[in-house]
Amino acid sequence: MSALIAGSDFQHILRILYRGASEDDDDDDDDEREMRNGYGESLSRAKEHMLRGFYSRSRRFRIGTAERRAWVMKQSWPVNNTNIDGRVKVMHSLTSIKGIGRRFANLICKKAEISMDKRAGELKPDEIERLVALISNPLHFRVPKWFLNRQHDYKTGKYSQLVANTLEQKLREDIERLKKVRNHRGIRHYWGIKVRGQHTKTTGRRGRTVGPR
Repeated sequence: MSALIAGSDFQHILRILYRGASEDDDDDDDDEREMRNGYGESLSRAKEHMLRGFYSRSRRFRIGTAERRAWVMKQSWPVNNTNIDGRVKVMHSLTSIKGIGRRFANLICKKAEISMDKRAGELKPDEIERLVALISNPLHFRVPKWFLNRQHDYKTGKYSQLVANTLEQKLREDIERLKKVRNHRGIRHYWGIKVRGQHTKTTGRRGRTVGPR
């Protein structure tokens, strides 16, 4: 830096930066005052740019992230009896609904033509309606049968995607049916022990009665 700037100018800049200018030198005081005013103006201009969102897309969510999102996004909004976090990207926020994983969330976002870079709180009402319609009736939008979590239902034989309360209700019904027909899995559910072939001698002891029944 000193090689590019003349020696007198460099010393002058140092005096201004470290506030070492002499009080007797009026010219130095004027220069220092001008520099401070210019610095203050540049700061206020930078604040205006940040508030108006004039930063480039790549830095959009890096500077003033929490404040900026709080202005433009909802903190949470309900879908299928589940509160969705509006600050998270759409695909990941949908996974908070029970019965929807990352792959299904990715697929319905593509089917609904919603950008993966969008935050959930930035969605418009018509986009939310498209997502809800896709979740409730995915076969109508050509989602393949093998992608769904309820295939060939025991009673109806239909294929569907169960979410939230409906999923929990169907699981309870399935377990009760297994208990009723005295299926091996149903009996183990009834006894309150592990179902999937795990060892039971040293683990799974909590929640059971002590001693003979």
